[in-house]
Amino acid sequence: MENFKKVLCFKEFVAEFIGTFILVVIAKSSSLNLTALQADGAVSTLLGSLAAGLGVMTGIIVTGGASGGHINPAVSVAMAACKKLPISKLPAYLLGQYLGAGAAAA
Repeated sequence: MENFKKVLCFKEFVAEFIGTFILVVIAKSSSLNLTALQADGAVSTLLGSLAAGLGVMTGIIVTGGASGGHINPAVSVAMAACKKLPISKLPAYLLGQYLGAGAAAA
């Protein structure tokens, strides 16, 4: 059982799922809110950028201790390519990120 947990990387999977979920929910909800309010171009762009930055910051703060707070598949692949993330953990990171984004977007 211990070997299974080590291969699965459950802690990292759940952390990346939650972090990506938080990022997508915040970014998507701010976009929908700005569309509903019909804000003009400059205000909409500024508020959308601030909301996305807040989503990234919140996702990293929540999951940083458990998985490093990648919350983006490009970051995980780059870390694996630089050998800062073991290649055996990469599937758990990617699966958590894709499923988290999909669940938040649904």
